[in-house]
Amino acid sequence: QFSVNVSRDRQDWDCQIGDADQAIYAFRGADVENFHAFPRDFPGAAVVDLAENFRSTETIVRAAAAVIERNDRRGRGAPRPTRGAGAPVEHLE
Repeated sequence: QFSVNVSRDRQDWDCQIGDADQAIYAFRGADVENFHAFPRDFPGAAVVDLAENFRSTETIVRAAAAVIERNDRRGRGAPRPTRGAGAPVEHLE
């Protein structure tokens, strides 16, 4: 879910890298609570949100955002697409 890079050359320096939206992979051991607990467990730590999505088209990113924005525990803004619109999303029943 996330990797930790700790450097002992500098005092009080830790780097946590992760993506709370990937916590859907609970079957692989992912736990979104790790992200919710981070500010509490490391008071004063800076959290930098890297919200750009470089992989998916704008259409896919906006469709996904419409689903995940309903999660009131998410705690961050919607991802920002960096690619063009792409094909429309189709709803299949």
